[in-house]
Amino acid sequence: MSDEDLRGEVERANNLVFIGFKEAEQVEGVDGRGRVLVSDATVLLGKEAVRNTGATFRFEFDDMPSMAAVIDPADLSELRRNPVIEYIEPVTTGRRLSQDTTWNVKKVNAPPAWVSTTGGGEKLLIIDSGIQENHFDLYSPVVGLCDTTVGLWDVVGHGTEVAGIAAATDNSIGIIGVSHGVSLWIAKDGDEEPSALATACGVQMGRANGVAAINISTGFDDANVALTDQINYAYYTDDILVVAAAGNDAGAVAYPASLAAVVAVSATTSSDTFASSASPTSVRRSSSLHPDSLL
Repeated sequence: MSDEDLRGEVERANNLVFIGFKEAEQVEGVDGRGRVLVSDATVLLGKEAVRNTGATFRFEFDDMPSMAAVIDPADLSELRRNPVIEYIEPVTTGRRLSQDTTWNVKKVNAPPAWVSTTGGGEKLLIIDSGIQENHFDLYSPVVGLCDTTVGLWDVVGHGTEVAGIAAATDNSIGIIGVSHGVSLWIAKDGDEEPSALATACGVQMGRANGVAAINISTGFDDANVALTDQINYAYYTDDILVVAAAGNDAGAVAYPASLAAVVAVSATTSSDTFASSASPTSVRRSSSLHPDSLL
């Protein structure tokens, strides 16, 4: 991408960008399996170069050679020529891929499985619009907030709904979640528009806290290297199951569900057919669970 084209995209993203670092003699700082190939010293050099432009640091990933910053587009050309800068890309926003049925609990034969396990002892992380504070059917979850420009709790409803499908408690009120015994973790990805930065931060949160599975109900039109690196490391190194919505618009599988490290799911009906808004082409690979049990 030319400097001029990148400047235009960065301006449309309100100057918020991901920046990745690498060794000067290498082409990438993280390989396709999420393994870091760059030294801490080189990352510090890269961050110093970013700081010298006057950029405002928004987020620094703990164990990945990447960060997010608000930068003057006029500084992009010079910064891109720095040999330790791997990429500069706008932080994209996405859309929530909603699936809202509850009959799925029986569809996946969850009740018979509850004799053996309800997910107790495991942590489930849902990266979504947050969760309703003090919800009567959801035990107090661990809630993480990466984007400080939004409030802590769910103002959209989508994240609360997803959390309920997955983990609503067995308390004679409302519904029972598929894995109602899990420890529920929540990472908020934004309010109306999900952010790739908050999503990547959420994956890092899950990795740092040893979750067993991560659910992402968001689709982005463009891939972000920083988010891809986090997901690849979660799957290939941390052995975390990552599930994401494929999208139900009968088109190509949405990102990040399109990644090889992710189980992509799409909507079905109670009669095991594709929902009217989905098509066979929108399911990348099958899952042992019907999609609505997770998304």
